[in-house]
Amino acid sequence: MVSYYFVVHDMMAHFQHGDMICCKIHPETEPKQLKPKQQMFRKIRRGDKIVYYAAGSYVILGLFTVKSDMEYYSDDMWQSVFVRKIEPDLLPPKGKYLHIKKLLFESNFTFDVFPDKRLWHTALRGKTLKNLTKAD
Repeated sequence: MVSYYFVVHDMMAHFQHGDMICCKIHPETEPKQLKPKQQMFRKIRRGDKIVYYAAGSYVILGLFTVKSDMEYYSDDMWQSVFVRKIEPDLLPPKGKYLHIKKLLFESNFTFDVFPDKRLWHTALRGKTLKNLTKAD
C-alpha cells in the first residue's frame, strides 16, 4: 500500500541532493542504535509518494517516488543523516516552481493537511515531514 508524505526541506538541500530526502539523527541515541530524529521517517517505504516543499522559498519542487530503503550517511555534506533516495514523477518546468500560496489561495483545491488554509504555515511549523491523504 502506497503512503503519501509532504516533505519540508529547503532549496539548498534540493540543489545539493535533489535525488534524496534526509532526516537528522535523534540526538539521544547511542552510536550503535542510531535512529532518525523524526519517527515518521522510519515509516517511509519504497514506492511511497512525496510532495517536496522548499520552506523559505514557499514552493513545491515536484512530486517524487521513494526509490530506496533508509540508509545512513556519515560522510556526506549533510553529515550524519538518514536518507532515502527519490526519483521525480512530476516536475515543473525548470525555474518555474509552484508557489504554495498560489495553490492554497488561488485555486479551488482543499487539502486535508491544511484544514484551515489561513493557518497553513502553522501545520508545518517545526516539521520536516507530514502525512498526506491520497486526495491531497
